[in-house]
Amino acid sequence: VLSGYAPLFSLFLVPVMALMLKGLYRKKRMMYMNHLAFSLHWGCFFYIMTTLFIIAGELWHYNGLTWYVFLGINLLYTAIALHWVYGNDWAKTVLKTVLLYFVYLFIVIVLSAAFFAWAIYSQKDIMPSSIANW
Repeated sequence: VLSGYAPLFSLFLVPVMALMLKGLYRKKRMMYMNHLAFSLHWGCFFYIMTTLFIIAGELWHYNGLTWYVFLGINLLYTAIALHWVYGNDWAKTVLKTVLLYFVYLFIVIVLSAAFFAWAIYSQKDIMPSSIANW
């Protein structure tokens, strides 16, 4: 049930990322659409990297190294892209990259939990009564 909503959920996260960027870079006075374009670009990179992570994980049996390489490449790419687009110095860019990842991860966890609870609640009429009454 939940996997059918994954593309819609990930598409919903693009404007959330744009709002976060608008907040982080409010002194730049950029239009929201510029942040949205960056968020779409970043999202495409993230999903390409996720695909490569899954392939590498299947080849090397998810030994942990693939996760650290995946995370490192994503952080490095995000920092370079933020530096390139927003033009801050490297110290600010790295700080904002780490902050962006932590806040984004927190938002994804909260929204995932809310979505999961909604999906469970909305499907309770088709569950066996012993589970639905739990």
